[in-house]
Amino acid sequence: MVFFLFVLLQVTKPDLYISDRGLLLFLILFFGGILQFSTRQALRGGEVFLRSIPAVKAVEEAVGRSTEMGKPVLFVPGIQDMNQVETVAGVVILGHVSKMTARYETPLNVPVARSIVLKAAQSLDGKIALKNGASSWISNSQSRKDTHLMRAQMKAILVGKNTAVNDNPALTVRLSHKELGLANSLPIPQPTKIIIGDIKKASEAKKIFANNAKVITGSRKSGFVKNNVEHLQYKNKNFLNAFMADLLARDISSVLVEGGQETLNAFISNNLFDELVLYTAPIVLGKKSLSTVNLESPLLIKEATRLKLHRLEKFDADVKATYFA
Repeated sequence: MVFFLFVLLQVTKPDLYISDRGLLLFLILFFGGILQFSTRQALRGGEVFLRSIPAVKAVEEAVGRSTEMGKPVLFVPGIQDMNQVETVAGVVILGHVSKMTARYETPLNVPVARSIVLKAAQSLDGKIALKNGASSWISNSQSRKDTHLMRAQMKAILVGKNTAVNDNPALTVRLSHKELGLANSLPIPQPTKIIIGDIKKASEAKKIFANNAKVITGSRKSGFVKNNVEHLQYKNKNFLNAFMADLLARDISSVLVEGGQETLNAFISNNLFDELVLYTAPIVLGKKSLSTVNLESPLLIKEATRLKLHRLEKFDADVKATYFA
């Protein structure tokens, strides 16, 4: 049928066929015929030969060795986003690996590519709060909803002491099951709350400690401890790397850092982030307002921290820019 149609078109439109590409046409028809034949044979219940992939066999052997040794399996699906074909291929293989580890009851660890994400809502002139600390609300409701979607995907939300005390944020996911795409029978994910700084009592940040929420604090000074509240104390002045390592040891593999300025400065100056998300609103707060970051200037332009723009999105009048470190 296809052949006669091609002949008819060639007669009516002689310039349709390009003679230099005859081999390509032959290969398309040849492999198309094989595909059609194999499909029909499979539908009739015939046996179809599928060649095994050595790499997949090696993965199965690795899972078996881990099980015999009593060690967990570490699987890295990729270092890019889900819109990259290599990451999609890695996730497909991850599905195969997860079935094997579940069958053998072997622990499976899957690290995420963007484990530390910095997030801030700023004005057009790069300000995150007024001089008196007021910042509600710079971004619009659509941007805030998107932030809650980000929160739902993270293991923890981190803020500095000043943000915790001055803003008294709840640091919770406040979206419905429908908005999150979850069945009503499933619980809404609530990340662990992290505070950098010496919080002496829960009354300093009531919303963070409300409802017996899981909270971890870290500082050089002693902090209070109660049910679901853990304090990590450090000797070194710059303890950020050690703090993040201790969080990872507690199965907190992804952290959304929501400020404020000093906290963002610390993560950027330590080069301790994978992604930066900026929501920019069409307002101007003026020179006396608090800047998003306040880092020391480099001696040369080429020494400046340079990020890679990954994606631009628009939420009404707000613009969301996502950068990779």
